[in-house]
Amino acid sequence: MLSSLILIAIVVSFTGITYLSLMDDFESQRNAQHQRYAKEVEGLIDQVSINLHQLAGLIPFLEGMDKSLLSGNKEYVTQAFDPYWSPLQLNKGIELLRFYDSSNQQLAGWGTSQPNTYDALMSAWVHEVNAQEKPMSHLSCPTSCMQFAVAPLLVEGNNVGVIVIGTPLVDVILGFKDISGADIALLVREKGDLPESNKVKIANWDVTLAAHSREMNITVLDEVAANYPDLESLEEGILVSWHDRHLQIKPLFLERMAVSEDGARFMVVTDIHLHDPHHSQLDPAKHDNRRGRAHIL
Repeated sequence: MLSSLILIAIVVSFTGITYLSLMDDFESQRNAQHQRYAKEVEGLIDQVSINLHQLAGLIPFLEGMDKSLLSGNKEYVTQAFDPYWSPLQLNKGIELLRFYDSSNQQLAGWGTSQPNTYDALMSAWVHEVNAQEKPMSHLSCPTSCMQFAVAPLLVEGNNVGVIVIGTPLVDVILGFKDISGADIALLVREKGDLPESNKVKIANWDVTLAAHSREMNITVLDEVAANYPDLESLEEGILVSWHDRHLQIKPLFLERMAVSEDGARFMVVTDIHLHDPHHSQLDPAKHDNRRGRAHIL
């Protein structure tokens, strides 16, 4: 009898140790995967920055741009560059472009920007680049995240001013999905003094979705926010059931965003194929009864 009890205790202990070991391995694999995600997003943002700086270096060589920039005449710069703006929007995804002279005065600009959204930032960048004659890169997320290249304008070996080019992180979102297979959303903290936008809002987190993977079901984030209204509580990530899928919802923290006051962050939604008995259950029907039918994009 005693030997049987000892055998049972050994089997139970071995099973428990094996389970804990498997769970530790599972957690380690998920953490390593999340670290890879961060590196992939950082790499994609860096590539966007490189492409913008390459474009900034080519613009002074476009036909008619050298003479107009050397003249420092606003009307000449506008006339010379205007034919190139639409192709850059359509083919390169450029959303904002500004030319400044060597005295930090704006010569010409294209692309819409909400009042006071980027103007003060760009002014500071232009002053610094004109003073140091060195290019800079910036990621800014007051209402939607934009990657900027700020570079000296060199014409015939002379520095005639500064060019600022901005593009949204759409390519980063699409590129991440292609590389990792996981869905990603870019959350931007709402600010009361900014105009209302038509972006999707997640009220419980007080954020708007600046961009997200095309395949992402935003209802998942909305339901998670209903159960975890404190966004900071998701720092370690959670596992949830959504219909017949097991998903990990976890913020992706980037160093370049951590130093920003914009409060922007990425949220990654990953399919988990290993069943975890401790994950949360999201019952769409129950939440629909409590909160009304969720809006599915």
